[in-house]
This record gives sequence, structure tokens and C-alpha cells, in this order.
Amino acid sequence: MMNKRTLEYLNRLGYYEPVTPTVQHLNALQNRHLHRIPFENLDIHLGREIILDRDRIYNKIVLGNRGGFCFEVNSLFQELLEALGYTCYLISCAVFSEVEQAFTIEGGHAAIVVLLNGKRWLVDVGFGDGIQFPVTIPGNQSERHNHRYFQVFEMDQQTFQLMKSDDCVKWIPMYRFQDLPVELNYFKPMCYFHQTSLTSPFTQRRICTKLVPNGRITLTGDRIIRTFRDDRQETSIDIQSFDNYLNDLFDMRVNGDWITPSKEPT
Repeated sequence: MMNKRTLEYLNRLGYYEPVTPTVQHLNALQNRHLHRIPFENLDIHLGREIILDRDRIYNKIVLGNRGGFCFEVNSLFQELLEALGYTCYLISCAVFSEVEQAFTIEGGHAAIVVLLNGKRWLVDVGFGDGIQFPVTIPGNQSERHNHRYFQVFEMDQQTFQLMKSDDCVKWIPMYRFQDLPVELNYFKPMCYFHQTSLTSPFTQRRICTKLVPNGRITLTGDRIIRTFRDDRQETSIDIQSFDNYLNDLFDMRVNGDWITPSKEPT
């Protein structure tokens, strides 16, 4: 019988079916999570410290109707999957910077590995515009999620890379990882870095994004970005109305004063 915490989380996802640890439920849970719980960094810009404590994260995301960044949403989702009977654990990743054409520091991103049906599955609900369903580790073929292809490639020395492609010809790295379980506390230094460093992308601007049917909606800086397959539409907004758009588009109320300006970096 499910405990109250698990039931409240499933209610937050709007997932009311009886759950057994199957690939079908894993697919549905990840995709539903990405539609219902945004990837967002708003606490950083409200001057609220993000502490890697599962109870605090649960209260914020499930009871407080918020989202979070990777350390928050993936640690909470891993806990949910474990409560539902899945064998799973957190892994540490190094994100690829397309601007610098290099991998950033190890531990900059947290993801999940699920062991199921004799296979390993990469699961991630905390990478913004990333995978929408579990991806096998390593992948024998590409997997299409809406308009983009994803595949996990095995590299040298038991290192894996999640790659993306628009045409299955040119592949771009997203992040690399080793299949080694880590505890949530492992990410504390990078969690602090992402909240405080001027070089962190999370201190540069506010962002809130989630999947919508056939696309994605993002509120970032001074604009709304709507993406539907290959169609990208940007709408400028009055930065004083940021909270109103947050409420209207994401049903979120942050109840605080911003300590950083909301504008798109040039």
C-alpha cells in the first residue's frame, strides 16, 4: 500500500493509475513529470538557498506546486521510483557546453539510472529540453522524442554520453557520465556553485520551462518562448509582469521579491 507521500506525489503528477515497476509506467511517469513539474531556477533569483534535503525539496515541489533544477527534481523523482518498486539510483554527469565545445565540471548535473528487465535506462526530468522518455544504456539505435533523436553511446573506459541529433547524422553531446551510484550529498558543492557563481548559467537569468502537447513553453528573462516541432515563437514581455505570466502559464506563485533583474542576457 502506498504511503501518503507517494500518493501526494502521484497526485501532483495527475497520475492515478495503479503503478507497477514496468517500462510502460516508467515511460508514462517521466513524460507526465515533464509536463506537470517545470524545470526552474527561481529560488536563486529570490535569494532563497536551495538545500539538498529531500524533505525540503518535497515540500517545495509537491506541496508547494513548484518546480526545481536537476538536483531537486531528479533526486525527488528517484525517490518516487524507488517507492514504486523500481531499482534505481542517482548518477553524476558533466554537461557539454556547445558554446565552449567542451564538457563542464563533473557533478554539474544529476540524472537517474533505472535497472529494469535486464537493461539499464537513463531517466532525466531535470535537463530542460532533454529526453522525454527513458533511454537505454547504451543504446543500439536512436530514439525519437517528438522532433529530436537521442541515443546513449558508450565511449572509452566505461564512460557514456547522451547525444542528440536532428537527423541521425550529426550528433551533439548533451552530457557524459559513468554508471556509478552517488548519494544526493555528492552534489552539494555544485549545488552551491550554481546558486552563487557568476559563471553559472543559473545565476544569469530566471527560467521556467515545461513540456506542453507537441512542444514546450519557456518563460525566461524578458520573453516567452513557444516551441512546436520546428516552429519557435518568441514574445517579448513587460518584466514587471513576470509573476503574472508565471501564474498564468505554470500555475505557480513564488510569493517573494526578486533580487536580480529579469532580462535576457545579450
